[in-house]
Amino acid sequence: MIAMLLLSLSLCVAPPPASEATLVPVELADATDAERGALEKLRQGEFWPSRALGLMRLERFDCPESALLLTGCFEDKAWQVRSYAFAIAARRGVEIPESLAAMEQSALVARTILRARIPFPQARVTTAIERLRVSESLEDQLLALELGCAVRGARSIEPPTDDPKITRARVAADRQESEALDALLSRIVMRMTRAEAGVFSSRLAAITSGSDMKRDYRWREWLRKHSSDPRYDGAFIVPRTPNGVRCAPLNAVAQLEAPDFVKLEEYLGAFASKSIDLAILIDCTASMSGEIAEAQAGADDLLAFLTGCSASLRTAVAGYRDTRDRWEISAFDFTSDATLARKNLWSLTAEGGGDEPESLYRAMKETLTKASWRPDPPIGSNDPPPERVMVIIGDAPPHVGEGGKCEELAKSAAAKGMRIYTIQAHAAENAKDVKWFPEISLAGGGRSVRLGDEDSLIAEIAQLTLGDRFHDELGEFFSVYRALCR
Repeated sequence: MIAMLLLSLSLCVAPPPASEATLVPVELADATDAERGALEKLRQGEFWPSRALGLMRLERFDCPESALLLTGCFEDKAWQVRSYAFAIAARRGVEIPESLAAMEQSALVARTILRARIPFPQARVTTAIERLRVSESLEDQLLALELGCAVRGARSIEPPTDDPKITRARVAADRQESEALDALLSRIVMRMTRAEAGVFSSRLAAITSGSDMKRDYRWREWLRKHSSDPRYDGAFIVPRTPNGVRCAPLNAVAQLEAPDFVKLEEYLGAFASKSIDLAILIDCTASMSGEIAEAQAGADDLLAFLTGCSASLRTAVAGYRDTRDRWEISAFDFTSDATLARKNLWSLTAEGGGDEPESLYRAMKETLTKASWRPDPPIGSNDPPPERVMVIIGDAPPHVGEGGKCEELAKSAAAKGMRIYTIQAHAAENAKDVKWFPEISLAGGGRSVRLGDEDSLIAEIAQLTLGDRFHDELGEFFSVYRALCR
């Protein structure tokens, strides 16, 4: 039920035929007072995720009033919200003049504008690409590559011409552009670290023929084989320039019936008042190297997202291997410092072990008994209890004789108000559950999730932390966030 097959989200997959996208128009004036009130609370939210969720709801409506609300968010103080606004407006088919898009100063938002096929000044894009291309930061260089691919993709649909001079000019420009993109791609892939590959991988896969390999060495192998033809892609999110006609199916939040949407807003409001203690336990044997890299490199996404959804987020990290390895347990207590949490994650490395039983019991015991979990508020207090969540990520079972002990630990934790989830990170073709993982999560009041090759580990953790209710809608919301805001 929780499995995140939603990561092929509607913002990223090819849109349906026009007949499938045709919808009965709904006007904002038709919304109930309760729905309007819930929408307004989200739109005026203090944290940007609330405002972005409100934008996803606005995709439901086809009327000048809702279009005005969408375009009004082009001036939001958070660049993430502005990215959502341009993407949703394009999916709605709202026509956006170049003069309005040209007000945007962020290259990150410009990437969304170009991928939404919204007109944007070419000179501004060229200047941004040149500035980012010469940066020392590989992240900046990757953004330059993404912008360049979007420009190239838009040029590929230019109408044909019989004028030989124009044809020759286009061929020369295409060759020069390809050489510049090739140089950028090579520099990024050959220089990126293990952790950078974890976060860059899906972005590189979106603009080339490569798959989301997550590992730096696999990307280097791919580049050696495909350097002559990386097959650049613009990663467009709509099939055409917005022309007043809706061109994509409604997202999950927009599809909710009014009473359910009101309950979603109330649920998020209650959740926002809570504190979150999130403990991540990771199998650090060699077979888990890709998953560790993704968890490390995606920590920024997760922490930024959950910080915007909760009054206070603290993260603890524990890595576990086998008793024969160089170290068996590497644990870090809860911290509210996002930078420190990332440092703790990055300190973990994958080596030794394999798909054999690992020291999960000791990792669970130390985390549950030695970490500084926040207690329930005093009796009589109006403060809500903290959300206490443990997520176990691995591809091998506990040691023989320790599976039942892990199950008992989980049962005891659940009795104290904690939730324990397990993410099975073995190969998709392996149809068998990781032994004891389903039992541990069931005893811990959570559930066990299989992580497929195309699923995102960070999205899984975020979704599990937010809880089971509205998991489809919140899962897609976080997926859109990762597609637009990385």
